[in-house]
Amino acid sequence: MKCIVDGSSFEAAQIIYRDQGYGSDPGVPLLKYALSFDDEELLRSFGSSFEEFVAQCKLDDQSSSDSDVPELKELGYPSLSQMLAAHREVLAGLLKDYLYFQLLDALLSGNQRSTWRFAINEITEVLDEGGGYELCGHGYKI
Repeated sequence: MKCIVDGSSFEAAQIIYRDQGYGSDPGVPLLKYALSFDDEELLRSFGSSFEEFVAQCKLDDQSSSDSDVPELKELGYPSLSQMLAAHREVLAGLLKDYLYFQLLDALLSGNQRSTWRFAINEITEVLDEGGGYELCGHGYKI
């Protein structure tokens, strides 16, 4: 995983995310960040969270005529591996719009509180880098 904060390299082990008040004004200056990770890292850390999300969507869709995430239904409820192989842009949208907390938790939960120096406040964009993804947005120094 690679991180850039305010144009400079930043140690990814020093990052956490803001779960309470995510996306709202934290009352401190915000800085731009970019957090990059490769497909293998995503599969390792996020695979089970994605599978749980897809299974819940499928279950919800079976009990309702309206689908909360129609893209998944249309694709036949694919696995994370299938999404990475054939539906990368759809996955980017799901990460940004539905799975941001699960993704951030999967990537950053091992970071120790004593090392936190930057908090992600929001993800504004998820970019497909071909062999991985880049999260972009705003956060603040702790």
